[in-house]
Amino acid sequence: MARLLRVLVVPMVLLAGCAHRAATPVAVTPPPLPQPALVAVAMPIGASPNMPIPAPLADGSYPTPSQGLSAQGAVWHLRVALNVAALACRGTAGETIATRYNALLNGRRAAFAGAQNAAFKELRASGTKDAQDAWDDAMTRLYNHYALAPARDGFCAAADRVLNALPGVTADGLTGYAPAGLAELDRPFVDFYRAYDAWRYQRQASPGVSVAAVAPVGVGARVVPISTAPMKAPTLTVDPAIFR
Repeated sequence: MARLLRVLVVPMVLLAGCAHRAATPVAVTPPPLPQPALVAVAMPIGASPNMPIPAPLADGSYPTPSQGLSAQGAVWHLRVALNVAALACRGTAGETIATRYNALLNGRRAAFAGAQNAAFKELRASGTKDAQDAWDDAMTRLYNHYALAPARDGFCAAADRVLNALPGVTADGLTGYAPAGLAELDRPFVDFYRAYDAWRYQRQASPGVSVAAVAPVGVGARVVPISTAPMKAPTLTVDPAIFR
């Protein structure tokens, strides 16, 4: 009988040991996290591939010909920018801009003439070999900057705002207002450069991504198919005599 009990006790001890043994952990691979959808950056409306634009500066801003000017230089550049708006803006808004610009010239003719003379003297004093040729070249580049077609809608809207504000600026206050007015007029071009660079960066990083072109910041939303035709740098034909 004792032998029978010993046989029965052994399995009971084994069962007790199995009851306290820890379960072996099983590695479970978590499901993959959802990846954010690729947001396509659109080419700005009016742009085309390989279009030349200024390279951004170290601080991320974009250079324009109307930065870093003297007080009189800023007044003259303001006059040039508004002259381009009077020439290039179309429709009812363009007619209003042209009318306001002509009124501005009549009221501030002496101030603008003085600013032009001062800016030219600054160029000549810089030691430029042929000051007149250098002046004509600089003014042509300036006109072409403001004639950039893809930024025209935003530029015309900015010109309208600046021309609306100028009647409240005194002749003595023109030098103080000019830098802010130029910054307002340059903003559509800087917005275009930034939008174009964003599209170009995406194109280089993801060559297969292709989207429709849309208007840059500050312009009414419009969608058009992308043009793959190469685009030359826009130019505005200007008689150099108007700079003298």
